[in-house]
Amino acid sequence: QGVGLAEEFEAFQTVLEDGDYLDGWNLTPRGSRLRFIYNELDLLLTEAAERGLFWDLDPHELAAFCSTFVYEPRREESGVPVWPTARLAERWEDLQALWEELTRAGRALRLPVSRAPEAGVARAVYEWSRGAEFEDLPERSMAPGDFVRVTRQLVDLIRQIRDAVPEIGDEAGAALRSIDRGVVAAQGVG
Repeated sequence: QGVGLAEEFEAFQTVLEDGDYLDGWNLTPRGSRLRFIYNELDLLLTEAAERGLFWDLDPHELAAFCSTFVYEPRREESGVPVWPTARLAERWEDLQALWEELTRAGRALRLPVSRAPEAGVARAVYEWSRGAEFEDLPERSMAPGDFVRVTRQLVDLIRQIRDAVPEIGDEAGAALRSIDRGVVAAQGVG
């Protein structure tokens, strides 16, 4: 059974207060960071930043990790993602645990559940970031247009992260330069 709009608003306010994003009607520093993230998984992403999941990632790892917030598969994907580095595999486990934690808290308040992060394009983004050409990317089941679309969304998200999480601004800037190239950059013009 769903809840009404007022109840949903109050429940979401509770989540934000419990997470130290709001203090009454005032934004906390965490809340100020959240307000600059425009993504379906904004709370998960901001909480991941607050818990340090973006820290100590090189620009290629950062791009791959951030792709989990923008990629939505067209069909159900199964299997365990193949991460190019052990650090990414560890952060992925931490991110999944965080999503489950936030989902439990939301369900307890009868809030709609947000989609889970998806790692399906992370390996391809990692390789693209390192300079691979599209035809050499590991996930060749993705059409070129889909890869470009997802990567354009990723460029936008990494810009937001660069601005909202200045602690990793240098890495985010380098990640942007590494993925916003070739056909991806050409689609962003105009």
